[in-house]
Amino acid sequence: MIAATATILGLTAVPASATPFTGTNTSDLLLVDVTLGTLVTCTSTSLVGDAPGPPGSALKITDASFSECTLDGSHPVTDGLDVHIEARFLPWNFTIISGYWGRLTYVELELWIPALGCRVLINAPVGVSGTYASGSPNVLQLEAFNLEASAVYPQCGSGLFRNFHPVGLLAQYEIS
Repeated sequence: MIAATATILGLTAVPASATPFTGTNTSDLLLVDVTLGTLVTCTSTSLVGDAPGPPGSALKITDASFSECTLDGSHPVTDGLDVHIEARFLPWNFTIISGYWGRLTYVELELWIPALGCRVLINAPVGVSGTYASGSPNVLQLEAFNLEASAVYPQCGSGLFRNFHPVGLLAQYEIS
């Protein structure tokens, strides 16, 4: 009866071991089209979610925000242009696979470059590799070059991103 009532009211149970967290970047987040060298740098990013309970459980990322993002060193015409990034298909889960090493799954980012009318969808078909070290501080480090530009709108031209090109992601967060 209690479970049925919770379902009707739309309540979600959160395991007692889950602890809310925030993650603040400790270095710039970098996205790069590995083939073309297009680089997007974000100086301010953050994560919000639930911290892991027992070993092997996941960081559940329920919100990711990206600000102060620009195109850097790509081309004199586009260098310094603002880039807006939206996290899609949240929550993302970082699951510990072995020791400190794990994988962030369900990642999709939408990049929007207003000055060009350019949109790029970037996803991680096999997840984003990384490490999670608990201690003082707790640190989530992401480093993968297996993301891909899955949809590049024609307004982007062919010099920034191209469909199915590999994309690298580098980021580090202090989790508290």
